[in-house]
Amino acid sequence: MTASSLLCFFCLTKSAAEIVALKKRYHTLVHRLDERCGVGWQVHHLHIGVEITEITKLVRAEDTDTQTRRRIFDAIGFTFLNRLLSTSCVQEGCSQEMYRGLALTLLACFCTDPDLSLHPQVTNKIPVFCDVLCSDSALADETDATTRTSTVNDACQCVKALCDSAEGRRHLVMKGAIPLLCTAILKRRMAIRECEDILRCLLDDIPEKCWKRNEDCLLSTLESLSLWFCECEDAGKFEVCEVLVSLLPPREVFEKQKDPRSFCGNIYSGLSAVLHSRLGDSHRESAMKLASRMLVLYDVAWIVEANESVKMKFLSLIVNLACIEVRMHLEDRDMQAVLDKRHALLSSYSILEIAITLLAATEFETVQSWCVQVLLVMQEAFLAIVHFLKQEGEQQMAEPFIFASVRVLAAWMAEESCVLQRDVLTIIPFLVRYSRRLHNGGFEADSLTSKMAGLTFSPSELAPSMDVLRLLLPGFCHLSAEEDSRKALIQNEMHVLLKDYLKKHLEMSSSLLLDNVEKRDQWETSLGCLCGILLNLVVSEVELVRKDDMFERLLEVLIKHFPTFIRCGHFMVLRANLTALGLMLSRVLAGSPLLSDPGSRDFFRACIHHLSEAYRFEDVHKDGTTLTISAKYRPVWPEISDLWLLAVQALSECFDKLPGLALLVLECGWLEHVCSLLTAGCPAVINAEVVHVLQSLLVEAEHHSEECREYMNNNDTVLRCMSRVP
Repeated sequence: MTASSLLCFFCLTKSAAEIVALKKRYHTLVHRLDERCGVGWQVHHLHIGVEITEITKLVRAEDTDTQTRRRIFDAIGFTFLNRLLSTSCVQEGCSQEMYRGLALTLLACFCTDPDLSLHPQVTNKIPVFCDVLCSDSALADETDATTRTSTVNDACQCVKALCDSAEGRRHLVMKGAIPLLCTAILKRRMAIRECEDILRCLLDDIPEKCWKRNEDCLLSTLESLSLWFCECEDAGKFEVCEVLVSLLPPREVFEKQKDPRSFCGNIYSGLSAVLHSRLGDSHRESAMKLASRMLVLYDVAWIVEANESVKMKFLSLIVNLACIEVRMHLEDRDMQAVLDKRHALLSSYSILEIAITLLAATEFETVQSWCVQVLLVMQEAFLAIVHFLKQEGEQQMAEPFIFASVRVLAAWMAEESCVLQRDVLTIIPFLVRYSRRLHNGGFEADSLTSKMAGLTFSPSELAPSMDVLRLLLPGFCHLSAEEDSRKALIQNEMHVLLKDYLKKHLEMSSSLLLDNVEKRDQWETSLGCLCGILLNLVVSEVELVRKDDMFERLLEVLIKHFPTFIRCGHFMVLRANLTALGLMLSRVLAGSPLLSDPGSRDFFRACIHHLSEAYRFEDVHKDGTTLTISAKYRPVWPEISDLWLLAVQALSECFDKLPGLALLVLECGWLEHVCSLLTAGCPAVINAEVVHVLQSLLVEAEHHSEECREYMNNNDTVLRCMSRVP
């Protein structure tokens, strides 16, 4: 390949400002190659439709399309580049970096094209790129130092180009880039800042793959940087904060370390020093971001202070600073000013979520003074969030930061149902409209989802869910228990949204959830809260239930989907909620045509099936059986026992309004089973309240069904049981 063909390639791929310098450098370089090296440098011309010398007539990079770039790429050829990279013997007077430097410059030029950067001949040179970044930078003279700097810059450009795409990042991890990047960082090599940025990019994008393949070297790097963070006394301390945030291991890696507290101790000491100091905005934000990430990943386990009082004071300091950040950046600020500080605010939001969780945790109930202090300072922060949402929420629904603000407010509402309730009531219309807008989906919700990618808010979810209603349901459940707030929810048609939400999720195939325990638990808990809200409405707003046809449509959803749902055999808590809700609705809407339709029998049969399986006689030894809570009900019985009682009461009250329902109970075999329960004499299992509701069931069945009455009169066990009814 001739000097002119090389030079024209650089004119095509470099900016105009670099061309003059490149001409001088490469004319000198090619002259040395031609005169001294003797490694087969002169090769025959390549063709790309015209002689290679004709390439000089092409335009520069900014005017070159992808196809032209690819033709030049093919013309240069990788045989030539591979020979440059593999040749180690250079003639006297030539730089040791000469051949490799030329190859890397060519490769850096190729990598300016995203498609070419992923060519197999580029990705298989990842170890070469990274080796340049972490190799010794001590050079013989100033000329070599200049060459070395250029070589490192070109290698950086290649790796950064790969880092710009998901496929490129995958190649970097798979081809061993992370250990070499860690080496470059630990040895403080020339391109340390670039290496840190690349490593952060990989860890933020695919942390699982990075840690799975490179746990030891990442932990070593974390240990070294955390020690440096602890001991550094200048502004460089805050630059390391950003690296440490990405370098922190996942919780499962943290928990299996024999001594994970080593890096935690360094970070704790470093943060304690800076957070007690007077800091500028950027430095404080860096420190708070690191503190937030530590709390999100490890709760308070990373605070290694043995003295409990000092530990709680440090935690209070972090929460106080987070509240100050929220108030400082939200109060009396326009939306653009808020968005300029969104990253600092997101860190503070994460800290507030953790603090809310700690306030609700039983182990912190004994530290009442801490709880009171933290609660007071958090009230002001959440008041600022409420006013911000009132001011900006309606106009900025598609803005991701609005979602983040609603999310952290939802966490507060879930645990604090009384504090700031009056203020929260003022934004219920916005919260309901916002939930409905995202629930309905469409372009706006899809756009918000893409904008939210990469943001994290809580320890339970490293990828935020757009299901904002799921987050708000616990808080709405608290509000629905009190008259004023319940009226506000009704006025904004929250019950209509809840019906649509329940319908959507009951239509979901429950089998898809069974392999994902976390998702299954979230799904069941959320729908349980939803049923709690609707039950509060059915119990407290009977006239609304009778007049608003939405509740009849809700009953239609349950009649259609509950029998299929209950056959899956899982989700016991949700089963109990849906049974109670369905029977309570049937009690109020007994005149609905839905309940006289033959299809409703499957629904009632499913409800009876759930109620009848709660108590079972089990073999305990050879001499007989004992009455006990069924095995699959036992783990959740404390949660569902009240719902079971409510459902039995509602079923009994339906007998006089729904002819044939008592007979269905008889046909399902439950009447006989109830009599067996009542004559078993096991007060430890069946308490007075259970006995009362079961006796009432028998009485109502006898009064409202001739078949049940005849059955009872002809059954000795039933007669003995009925003789005990007061």
